Amino acid sequence: MPRTSFVGRASEVRRVVELLGVTRILTLVGPGGIGKSRLALEATGVVPAERAIADIGSLDRGARVGVRVAELYGVGEPEDGSPIAYAVAGALRGEALLVLDGCEHVVEDVASFADALLDRAPGLRILATSQRPLGLAGEVTWAVPPMTEEDATALFAARAAAADPERSFGDTEAAAVADLCRGLDGLPLAIELAAARTRSLTVGEIAAGLVRRFELLGNGVQTGDSRHATLRASLDWSYELLSDRLRVILQRLSLFVSGFDAASAAAVAEESTLEDLAALVERSLVAFDPHAPSGWYRLSDTARAYALDRLEASGDAEEARAGFVRYFRDLVEHGVPLLDGPEQAVWMNRLFADQDNITAALAWSRAAGDDDSLARIAGAMGTFWLESSQWSECRVWLETALDAPALEPLVRARLLEGLCHLDTWTGNFDSVVVRAGQLLETAGAAGDKWYIGRALGYRAAGTALAVGAEAARNDFTRVRRLSVEGADAWGYANLAWAFCLARMFQTDPDEPRRLLDEAMMLAREAGDGRTARLTSALAALLAVATGRLDDAHRLGSRTYEDARQAGHWSAAVLAAGADAWQLVLRGSPEDAAALAVEAIALADASNEDPLFRMLGLTVLGLARDALLEIDEAEDALTRAVVVARGSRMRRWVALPLVFRGVLFDDEAALAEATGVAKEHDLTWIHAYALLARARRLRGVDDAAAEGFAQDALGRHVEAGNTIGVCDALDEVAFHRRRRGAADAAQRLRSAATAERERLGVASAEWVPYEPDAERGATRDDTGFDEVVRSALRTRAPHVAAVHGWESLTPAELQVARLIGAHLTNPQIAERLYVSLATVKTHLGHIFAKLEIGTRSELAVLVRAHEGAPEATDAHS
Repeated sequence: MPRTSFVGRASEVRRVVELLGVTRILTLVGPGGIGKSRLALEATGVVPAERAIADIGSLDRGARVGVRVAELYGVGEPEDGSPIAYAVAGALRGEALLVLDGCEHVVEDVASFADALLDRAPGLRILATSQRPLGLAGEVTWAVPPMTEEDATALFAARAAAADPERSFGDTEAAAVADLCRGLDGLPLAIELAAARTRSLTVGEIAAGLVRRFELLGNGVQTGDSRHATLRASLDWSYELLSDRLRVILQRLSLFVSGFDAASAAAVAEESTLEDLAALVERSLVAFDPHAPSGWYRLSDTARAYALDRLEASGDAEEARAGFVRYFRDLVEHGVPLLDGPEQAVWMNRLFADQDNITAALAWSRAAGDDDSLARIAGAMGTFWLESSQWSECRVWLETALDAPALEPLVRARLLEGLCHLDTWTGNFDSVVVRAGQLLETAGAAGDKWYIGRALGYRAAGTALAVGAEAARNDFTRVRRLSVEGADAWGYANLAWAFCLARMFQTDPDEPRRLLDEAMMLAREAGDGRTARLTSALAALLAVATGRLDDAHRLGSRTYEDARQAGHWSAAVLAAGADAWQLVLRGSPEDAAALAVEAIALADASNEDPLFRMLGLTVLGLARDALLEIDEAEDALTRAVVVARGSRMRRWVALPLVFRGVLFDDEAALAEATGVAKEHDLTWIHAYALLARARRLRGVDDAAAEGFAQDALGRHVEAGNTIGVCDALDEVAFHRRRRGAADAAQRLRSAATAERERLGVASAEWVPYEPDAERGATRDDTGFDEVVRSALRTRAPHVAAVHGWESLTPAELQVARLIGAHLTNPQIAERLYVSLATVKTHLGHIFAKLEIGTRSELAVLVRAHEGAPEATDAHS
């Protein structure tokens, strides 16, 4: 009987007792060391029946099972030559329970004896333990699971305390114990052997030694059963029971790191059959997952380590690994190209399942100096790594493979193409342009039109995102022409997003809209869901920016759900941001805020460029502001600015900056947004900055304010931003009404209101409504476009100069010159005999008119327009 306490396994004991209540023959199966014998003893100890335990494991092959059992009941062999099972059955009375422990090496004998015994003893139940089923009619087989983490750590602690009663584990070491138990596959035997080593090793040292687990756990507890003395002895016992063929198959299967299906096993392991795999599963050396789509097998870490040792000892390891590498090289070269088509989801799932195996093939190729296989596998896998956002893995293997001195030109081109794609996605735009040049040279030398198109496309993408769309237009046009000629339509679709992203918030939005529609169509025709989702998400964002809210919701909501299900986080965040933004504009800020929070969470969990998180935070700020949660809105926009500064696409910082300026009268934010907008031709951003400046100057300098509003109207028209046009019309109307032109003002406001209703936009808060000022004004049905054209044509003469140095008033010029002379605000107030508040007001107007945000910028302009100021002080 056992000399140690039984730890944990309460649910397993209950399950065994339940099964014994519904069957007369129950077999507990599992690998050596899983705890079958101890579980059988504990479970049968609570069953109300007379129990007998037969140690079958200690029998030599050829020994008679019946004799061993008969000895338990004091029964001798029948003198009449009848089967001994009959004699044992005759000795049984009432309810009886027989435990047959350790049957795997004599399964056939046990099965024959148990079958005869059950027929003759109706009150008998049998519980057998074995590494494989007995194969009897009516037999219930239950696989003993590994210990749960809680039970495993409790067992380790109990056995460690037995080894050293003074030993205890703190919280930090308890976590290390849990990790160690997982590394031991939850095998009770391995856990007990590891715990015994705590007399001389720390938990961390034991965990580090698992790479040589059989040596580390080689000195077991002295027991009467040599099978359980060491971890290796337990597996030796199982291994010796296999046929020579199954031993070789098991050795080859140990090469798989992340499991395998039957086809992979047949290719790598001696053309193994389903029957071979079934035999190894029955012997509890291989586990089968019936829930996997194609049937998936795996070895536990312990069984795999043992089989690898056997493979190394066989002398066949090098040949076996070479076959493994060849198999996965062929697999990825066949499967990865299908990621660009309708089988994308199937092959993404397959490559995820085999990823650790493929990494092992790469590592063995490198170690063996097989540069060709290394480059071919890495080159093919580039697309998968990029699709699954595994940037580091992609870079390490592509650059490692590219270091090989003598590669075939097209193999080298494939590696360079993968690195171009990676650098585009990770924002290394300068590197993209350099690598694209190398790819263009390699492809040109090989005369490969497909790679030439890819090289031009990546150079266009890198240039567009680093410099601007116009700088990339020539290359992009050439790529588009090649796609029309049929060289690489999908490649063009996959790169169009970069050009369109660079064109966002600029003039002529019809061009990116048309290109995105074209790219979406090409991607869908090719069955490429990823490119279709990305271009669709960008199209949704463009739709919001141009006031097409129905399109934004249709594209954004659909793409968000598709992208979330596919794990395509960049597309999901863009789509959610666009959909949330249109919700703000429609007057549903609560829903918008909830969706923006989801987008931010997805961006935080992904490895994407910070601009994706920036978009979520910006829209969250707009939603909070609409909910009158002012502090929360300002915080969100502030965080959006900080995040955007970390993006490789720094121009996007203008988006949260301009909204900070608009919503919180932040002059510095407006000035910076204006500077970025001018540098990168972001007409949409500049238009809102101009509108914000118009609002700042209301009642202070109405001529300048109206001029800014007129300019904002023109810029919004150029940007195709219909909602912005409505906002600008309201602002122009405000000033015309103040000049006494009530009818003209009413025409503008009526047109803006009607257009917002058509678009589904909530009422604007740009202009305080003054019904008394419009009493008696005449309304008309002039079309919206004609009203806009008329407003642009009828700029009043007194608002001609609202920008630049000429727009400054004499008082403002005085202040500007003193700033240029490096005087402080108090010194200027003293010099001009005005209040400090007046100086600050003048300075705000100067910054607005010159579209700057700092005193140093103003000093530069003073020097440019009036020369170096004379040195002076406050009292001269």
